[in-house]
Amino acid sequence: MSTTMDATKISQQDDLWKNMELGLISDEEVRRLMKIGIQKRIKWGTKPTQQEQLAQLLDFNKSLRGMKMATEIDTLENHKIYETPDSFNQILGGKESAGLFTDETTTTIEEANTKMMDLYCERAGLKDGHSILDLGCGAGLLVLHLAKKYIKSKITGVTNTSSHKEYILEQCKNLNLSNVEIILADVTTVDIESTFDRVFVIGLIEHMKNFELFLRKYQNG
Repeated sequence: MSTTMDATKISQQDDLWKNMELGLISDEEVRRLMKIGIQKRIKWGTKPTQQEQLAQLLDFNKSLRGMKMATEIDTLENHKIYETPDSFNQILGGKESAGLFTDETTTTIEEANTKMMDLYCERAGLKDGHSILDLGCGAGLLVLHLAKKYIKSKITGVTNTSSHKEYILEQCKNLNLSNVEIILADVTTVDIESTFDRVFVIGLIEHMKNFELFLRKYQNG
């Protein structure tokens, strides 16, 4: 019964995404559904006492250890959640929605992105010549930044989105960068034989369910 209900829920979610992409659902309805989802999450995560809150957190942590690493992707060809057209990637330009705004001189997303990535590099103790792996590299904002900043380094990115891989490789060609390799794969199942001096996991860990399995998979870099 549970399996049937889960399959039905997934089918309904797929239909919802398709209808949203086709513009068949109004903005008002989208906002209404978002509010319902947020309210459910707040209700689930908020308990009346500190003891109950802690107990729930511990139970949740325990339940994660019994789960698979993450929700499996049936096939890369059928996985369309993160697929975006080239025209959209060109407009976005690899920019992220968050950055480091240190003072009033930082006024654009591009500047904030650069400052954040430079901070990543500083905290990781990167040196030119290091081999670097970026898991879940998205449209390549960090990959391209690293490739330009550390020209003697080999930068490897892993993404499950073919349009992102194509966009990154196109940018590498335009920028005359030859130190980048992009692997099209699911990070939970891919086997990478190479070892790396540094491994970046940015905006990915929150997609995992069993953190322990994920960290064990990549603990030896």
